[in-house]
Amino acid sequence: MGFDLRWIGVESRYRERLLDCLDLEQAGDAGDELGSEFTLAEAPGGWVVLVANARGFMLDEALAGVSASCGLAVGCEILETVTFSQARAWRDGRPAWSVTYEGGKGPDGLEVDGDPPPEFAAIRSRRNAEQAADPDPSVSYMFEAPVDLAAGIAGYRPGEYQGLEWTILRRKGAKDRPSGRRRRSLRTAMLSDLLPLMRSLGWQMGDRPDLAEGQIYRRINGLDQRLRFDFASGQETYIIVYFSARAPSREPEFVVRGRVTAPRVTLPLWKRFSWKRFSELTRYYPPPEDIIGATIERARDEIIIADEYLRTWAPSPCIRIEFARPDVPWPSPDRISDAPSPPRP
Repeated sequence: MGFDLRWIGVESRYRERLLDCLDLEQAGDAGDELGSEFTLAEAPGGWVVLVANARGFMLDEALAGVSASCGLAVGCEILETVTFSQARAWRDGRPAWSVTYEGGKGPDGLEVDGDPPPEFAAIRSRRNAEQAADPDPSVSYMFEAPVDLAAGIAGYRPGEYQGLEWTILRRKGAKDRPSGRRRRSLRTAMLSDLLPLMRSLGWQMGDRPDLAEGQIYRRINGLDQRLRFDFASGQETYIIVYFSARAPSREPEFVVRGRVTAPRVTLPLWKRFSWKRFSELTRYYPPPEDIIGATIERARDEIIIADEYLRTWAPSPCIRIEFARPDVPWPSPDRISDAPSPPRP
């Protein structure tokens, strides 16, 4: 699967106008822009970017309305499944320029309307040179040219780490679950409540680390270890604790990646088909009154579980290994204790 998304960028001073034009409001926090219908982030260089994963979102229609209110609006559309990309700008409710790549049309696969910014010439030349230097005709370097242009203007490129803090948006008037009351920020609660715990366990980080990008780290027992979090709040509120450890100087290289999860329960065959047991397993429990607080408390427990595992490597029903090298069922303390300490960067 590839990207299938659209985004709009305007100057940061027009943030509220952008939301009003699209009838959107803030609903929660997220670790990235890909898991919700609409997300928003402040990009470098004084722009704000709104990413739309919603079905039926019409980019040109949105650009027309947004540019009528905000002056200049830049949009980008990426459909990797059909090798289509397009950057376009609208100003004062009218189209200004567009650069489109569609499956190799034209001498370099690009179609240009209007007068794009001067930096487009350098982008086109560079991508052409890369295309000419690669003997593999299946690689489409020019596909990236519209994305390069839009990213150079608004400071955002889909799917790449840029340290952006994403806000989940929803249609105004939409009912939140379990209640429509405004909740405190999950990201703020994580920074204030979870960072002191991790520091007390020996983890290092900056004052405001990117929680989704492995900026929480330590070196212990000759291994480089990191924590990161997948999280969201709003209609769904959750925190998933991911961990990794590696000894790059060891031969073969030692690498483990995994996450903390609910314990797996193995039931006898006869119990799996018991209606009573089915009812017990699927019973609905109403969410807690303070769902942010409950999510933080669960994350605290899971951080301690991950920390203990990374210190002792003792098997745990709450640990799920997603990748290990060498490929073994479970890393053993004996295999790890003799790993040489990697050189400091």
